[in-house]
Amino acid sequence: MTVENDVQDAEAGREPGEGECGLCGSAPATLLTQQGLASLLIFFRLSTWKGWACRDCAEAVHADADARTMTWAWWGVGGFMAWAFLLGNRARMRKARALDVPRSTPGVTAAMAAPVVDVQPWYRRRAPLVAACVGVTVWVLLAAFFVLALTLPE
Repeated sequence: MTVENDVQDAEAGREPGEGECGLCGSAPATLLTQQGLASLLIFFRLSTWKGWACRDCAEAVHADADARTMTWAWWGVGGFMAWAFLLGNRARMRKARALDVPRSTPGVTAAMAAPVVDVQPWYRRRAPLVAACVGVTVWVLLAAFFVLALTLPE
């Protein structure tokens, strides 16, 4: 070890630890889990984000997970489960929304320099909104078709 290496290590900072946001390094942070769902016909794929997040970064992760679910869940059997994922993500956000305003932690080096700001929820984004409207319409038409087919006399 040389003095030069020690100085470089001190300047580089450390990784975010427990109670610090893994995305921006700010504190306070809470352990957060958010899930997304993509579906195509009979197949579906779950995606999970788990880590420490400050209030603002948690909102960004939450908005992204919900937007991904609202865009991709409707195209298969996952359409029946989309609302459960949205409600589950919302419930898991309670602890993060109760956190104080994130403050930068000196000496912490993270992927982003500051918390994410100005995040739009899924219903203000064009793709998830259009996909949800089309997906719900398709499911309603399919349900109406099957009900009609079962109730018509032969």
